[in-house]
Amino acid sequence: MTKFTESEAMLRGFIFVLFYLALFFLIFFVAAGTINIPSAWIALGSYAAISIINFFLVDPDLVSERLKMGGKAVNQIDRVLASVSYAFIYPLTLIV
Repeated sequence: MTKFTESEAMLRGFIFVLFYLALFFLIFFVAAGTINIPSAWIALGSYAAISIINFFLVDPDLVSERLKMGGKAVNQIDRVLASVSYAFIYPLTLIV
């Protein structure tokens, strides 16, 4: 497992935030075909503000740990429960 330095972890975290902001922009505005959607701008701005505030408040070691692939071993029962809950939650978003 790679242990990132504090500056590397923060840079990678910032890049992830920028990537998701760009992804949300594409989802909201390109899919709608217009940028004249005030509620989407509010959602995008809220996400950006929360991400930036979080960026300065979160411990760099925590960012480094969350950026690692794999992480600690997960119990088998946790994997089963997560899989079952995802199997039911995602189809419900299409109904509601």
